[in-house]
Amino acid sequence: MLRKLLFVALTSLPLWAHAQPISVRADQWMPVNGKPGENGAEGLYIDILRAVGQTSNTRIDYQLQGWADAVKGAQTGSIDCVVGATKEDAPGLRFAAQPWLVGHTAWFRGVDRTEVRADRVADLAQFKLGVIGGYAYGDEVDALIKAQPAERLESVTSSRDPLNAIIMRLVTGRIDLALETDFVMQAKLRQMQLSDRIVQAGRSDAETELYFACNNNPRVATFMQAVDDWVNARRSEGTLAAYYAPYGLEAPQ
Repeated sequence: MLRKLLFVALTSLPLWAHAQPISVRADQWMPVNGKPGENGAEGLYIDILRAVGQTSNTRIDYQLQGWADAVKGAQTGSIDCVVGATKEDAPGLRFAAQPWLVGHTAWFRGVDRTEVRADRVADLAQFKLGVIGGYAYGDEVDALIKAQPAERLESVTSSRDPLNAIIMRLVTGRIDLALETDFVMQAKLRQMQLSDRIVQAGRSDAETELYFACNNNPRVATFMQAVDDWVNARRSEGTLAAYYAPYGLEAPQ
């Protein structure tokens, strides 16, 4: 009788309880991805992945991890996927058919630092910059960062919320300018209630495409295809925008 009850219990579990989950890692980078398990605030990309997981009987194992370690984990196969990747900062991975968000690399200063003027990318060279290690900011900005003397560059690499660390360096005057994707920084400043203390000083003309990206394991590739199919279906029926709206974003056409 006990064996029969155990069999019934096991067979009544959802299908995904028996399947290997899709592991997703990234540092905290709202509105792309937020704190795991935070209802209504896990971020756009995680919301989409969980919705796909529901329809494909796939459990999503989402946790925060430093960006460089997350990308390396996906490249080596110790984890499956990352969110918010560019094709420059996550080479060798398989990317979703389309980016789910597109922005621009921008630079930000303290509102009272009116002497810090950088209208063009080339102007950044004269200031002390704050960046996040392992991020790609676009070819032109990346080349400038690479050539920047060490005394005019601070790179945060170890934090699971590196943007917070960069912003605090800006607030305390430790750096002159912080570099970040425009809508990501704006969302973070609203969250930290610092929108009145930090302003955008300029931005790159080049677009930054942000992808869901995974390793090339066949199991993961199957899920990636399910993700692409789901996004295309929601776009065609006009319901994709409902996933963007809670974050104040517009779905790409």
